[in-house]
Amino acid sequence: MLKIETSSGDTNIRGDLKKIEIKSSFGKITLDTTSVESLNVETSSGDANINGDFKDIYIISTHGKITANIYAKSDVQISIETTSADAEFNFENVRQVSTTGSTSSGEISNNLPVKSDGYIANIRYKTTFGDITIN
Repeated sequence: MLKIETSSGDTNIRGDLKKIEIKSSFGKITLDTTSVESLNVETSSGDANINGDFKDIYIISTHGKITANIYAKSDVQISIETTSADAEFNFENVRQVSTTGSTSSGEISNNLPVKSDGYIANIRYKTTFGDITIN
């Protein structure tokens, strides 16, 4: 397992790891990998850019924008909590997205086209002001 905690430095990770935990206050997080079983990202105001195949993702963001490009090789479980941060999920190889959660002032939009094959992405969300977009 790789565990990183930083206050203001940027974090760039490339490669395949089973589990990754990242906590950052202000630094930007960039993750580019092909296969990760478990990803835990917590950021206060730094943006996070996530690319790869993941099975289980947990994201907390207060102000940082989250951008995730996910190529699924199996069903994906995502939990996301935002305060005033926007999140955008772009999926490849996913046929269906299931969403459950709550928003105070934020909005969630699912623009994923219907497909006949691929995997299912299950997204649990809680957002106060941020918008969540699924493409």
